[in-house]
Amino acid sequence: MRLRSLLALILALALATPLVFAEEVLKPTKAQSAMRKAMKKVPSNQKAAESKRRSIEYLEAWKASGRTPTPTDTYALAQFRQSAGEPVQAAREFRTVQTNEGVKEKTQDYAAAAEAALLLDPTVRSAFGKEELGRCAERLGKYADAMASNPGRAKNRTTLMKLLARVHEAGGNAEAAHDLRMQIVKGDPKSLSALAGPIMQAILMSSHAKGGYDALRTKAAGVLKTLRDQQAAIVAEKTKKFDKSMAKLKASNPDALDADGKLKKTSSRGMSPDEKAVYTDTRSLATAQGVLDKLAEHEK
Repeated sequence: MRLRSLLALILALALATPLVFAEEVLKPTKAQSAMRKAMKKVPSNQKAAESKRRSIEYLEAWKASGRTPTPTDTYALAQFRQSAGEPVQAAREFRTVQTNEGVKEKTQDYAAAAEAALLLDPTVRSAFGKEELGRCAERLGKYADAMASNPGRAKNRTTLMKLLARVHEAGGNAEAAHDLRMQIVKGDPKSLSALAGPIMQAILMSSHAKGGYDALRTKAAGVLKTLRDQQAAIVAEKTKKFDKSMAKLKASNPDALDADGKLKKTSSRGMSPDEKAVYTDTRSLATAQGVLDKLAEHEK
């Protein structure tokens, strides 16, 4: 038997072998860590199926153990349920984690984002129904508001708000989605580049000119001015950075530039640190300027 065929057979047998959980590994948090480590060795085209198989077997072993989950265990069990194809139950367990004082604040934030992500699943939305979906969105919005008082949770709060905006859209509340995105941009102007697409689509695209999007279109002029001003500030900041890196390159290696003042090399491979700085700043400035040009075009 060829070596490749033999290796394939060994891998197949390994994946098909039922898992045996030691007492220590049976703990949900440790089991999650162990599974993530084991999954790194699984071929990418088998990861989804193998993750589901392992999660189902673990949940069966956990149930048979008769253990009572701690608040932290509940978060890990919810992750297993999600991988096992039980998104509705996982969403409910992630919800429980958010209100449990025995869980670390960061874990509660992760649970809130995980629940919001699951609410984008049509299966979950169907199980909850439109009214409960609205209540979930309102509760997660209040949770995000509570996070605002702690600067250390800013990144997790932004992640939650982005997901929640999509939840509002899925529930047909385009205005709420728009307002959340504008809150993100107001708090962090640099986030505009990532959010400009969804914002512009919601308020300007002709495909959204009817129904609930009419109210957004009336906001277009003011919103565009806000976005343009914030993006102009970003472009100005990136221009200063580009000018600084360009001046440094001209001083250290002027021959790296052609007659038009552009880098002779078109690939970052083999570039000096000064060349790479100009290369990176050029691309970053071009992207920012492209967003500004797009906003200016729509404002006309």
